[in-house]
Amino acid sequence: MTTAAPRRSALLRVEWGASGVHESTTAIEVTETSAFVMTESLPPVGAEVDLLLRFASRPTIHVRGIVRQVRLSLEPGVPAGFCVDFVGDPSELAKLAVLASDAPRAPRRTSRTLHVLHVERQLLLRDMFAYALKRYFGSRGLGIELAQAAALAGARGAIEGERLDAIIVDFDANDVTGDEIARYARAHAPAACWIVGVGGDATRNRDRMLEAGADVYLRKPLVLRDLFYSMELLSLEDPDDGVGLGAA
Repeated sequence: MTTAAPRRSALLRVEWGASGVHESTTAIEVTETSAFVMTESLPPVGAEVDLLLRFASRPTIHVRGIVRQVRLSLEPGVPAGFCVDFVGDPSELAKLAVLASDAPRAPRRTSRTLHVLHVERQLLLRDMFAYALKRYFGSRGLGIELAQAAALAGARGAIEGERLDAIIVDFDANDVTGDEIARYARAHAPAACWIVGVGGDATRNRDRMLEAGADVYLRKPLVLRDLFYSMELLSLEDPDDGVGLGAA
């Protein structure tokens, strides 16, 4: 018996609300019809929720949805949250399709070299991330330039450069916390730079990272498949795709 490979999807920032609850978090497992919203604030099955979804600096997609399933976090790497089925404007829903497919392989798309900064205090984790990222991009014939640092002090030069496309920053950096690095990056990096915060399970850390300017927040251990796919989408150059996924 064979099992289908998980479908890749972009990591989206989501602002959602229902019955007095309003929260900023991250959506994963995105398709043109549904998504999984990572949260500890679980609405009841059947509840209607309002969602604002955004990939990097691209335009916000506004949809409504019905909660189909809720999930508790029972083991590391399995986040709590809820599955939501989208309803509403077909033109808005259509914008989600390219974020959850093999769009980067479409013949009409071209890509540019992606410039990435990774801030992580542990050398072993930096080395593992570099190996996996370069292997992923290399297997697809895509260009990647990776800078790494253990702290803000070593990251300033890359942040203040003119070509940085994405920053992945751990909450527990060496000199300051990750939210301070995210805040510095949002103030000094190119406006379209995609900032990904990573760290432990504490909701407090997620909220601090998102409030500081991170686009999304991921809990360790990381699922690199969707992170790398999102970075692959950032590298696309296709001004005619209708959803603005190329260079901003």
